[in-house]
Amino acid sequence: MAVWKLTDSKCKAAKPSSSIYKLFDGEGLYLAVTPSGGKHWRISYRVGNKAQTHCLGPLERIALKDARKQLDDFKGNLFKGEIIKKVKSTGVVHVPTFAEYADLYWSKQQNLQSKTLNARKSCLKNHVLPHIGGKAITHIDRSMILEVLKTIDAKGFSEQVKNAKMFSSRIFKAAEIEGLITTNPCEFDTRGVFTQTNVVSRAHIDAAEVANFLAKVDQEGLTVAAQACRFLGLTVLRTTEMRLLEWSFVKGDTLECPAHIMKGAIGKKRPHVVPLSTQALEILENMKKQNHNSKYIFPNLHQLDAPSNTNIVLNLIAKIGYHGQMTGHGWRSIFSTWANENDFSDAHIETQLAHIDKNQTRSAYNKAKYLPQRANLMQAWANWLMPQAAQESLRRAKPITGLSTQLNIGGRHCPPFYCQTQSIAVLKVQDGH
Repeated sequence: MAVWKLTDSKCKAAKPSSSIYKLFDGEGLYLAVTPSGGKHWRISYRVGNKAQTHCLGPLERIALKDARKQLDDFKGNLFKGEIIKKVKSTGVVHVPTFAEYADLYWSKQQNLQSKTLNARKSCLKNHVLPHIGGKAITHIDRSMILEVLKTIDAKGFSEQVKNAKMFSSRIFKAAEIEGLITTNPCEFDTRGVFTQTNVVSRAHIDAAEVANFLAKVDQEGLTVAAQACRFLGLTVLRTTEMRLLEWSFVKGDTLECPAHIMKGAIGKKRPHVVPLSTQALEILENMKKQNHNSKYIFPNLHQLDAPSNTNIVLNLIAKIGYHGQMTGHGWRSIFSTWANENDFSDAHIETQLAHIDKNQTRSAYNKAKYLPQRANLMQAWANWLMPQAAQESLRRAKPITGLSTQLNIGGRHCPPFYCQTQSIAVLKVQDGH
């Protein structure tokens, strides 16, 4: 009889470290804890003299008792020969090449438009497969991927560096989930490695740092800047798009952003519908209570008929000690990584990010596409980003009492400031706040 070592509380309490580590349960079952905070069930086993790993899935989807049940099922299937396919009587296991597994991966991408799929396949065919396509997927490591990317970069194809890494990473991720490999060789930061793609202005923190970052933001209370930063994270809009939001865009539990505020060349901009999580709706309610009497959701407090300062979020980020480590745009990178790691649909992720399809005919279709699915995606993201329990202090934040509806400071009329209860109010108007 197996002696199990883990408990539900131990699994839940496990904290990320600087490198991946394992919490063993028994009979080859263990919980892998990644530096980003991910917790994934895996099974160690052997075929002949060769060690193998089978990935079950994340802890948030598979409870401890269910992982143990899947372990029993896996061992039974392994014994029956249903998991491992032998190509020789010697017991040699067939390991697909990267090209073979890529073909299998592409065949399962049912949600992608044909031209999008062909473009991604073409990227790998032209830039990746000539170098590693014939190698066994289990034998490809980070150094090989880096050499491939350096070759692409040397040819001046900076955009293809990013795309090649992104599309390859998704294939390796699928292989990791299926248990063919234990780590994704594409999971490394290329900032500073490739000159053409090193964009400092889009720096972003690691997932493990998000909680600390938001705790610093929460210390700013209900200032316009702090709420703009939270809202930007919850909606993954671009900073300019967030600044130009008007109250008239709010339609129940969605934002209907008109084409003119969205990114894109003249004549190619498209409207964008954003589903609002309960956390995002709460921020809108807080902004309404502040009664700025502006058409803008996040106004400039020096001039209420104008949107907030261009650098409203960047100024806040610098103020709380994250200058050069995080940007407003960084929320989009964090969201994309989180959503992909949690196996949400590529189509839903790309639509939420308002990435415009280069095919003009296809890009013109329903502005609210995938809205129910994206509503689920954004609520799941909000629950990870800002758990409801963590918002209690902000819910208790109240307007400073004893002030008139409008404060006259320096000849300018400003609405009352908000502060955390039991905090000292500083009545000072600053750019971006």
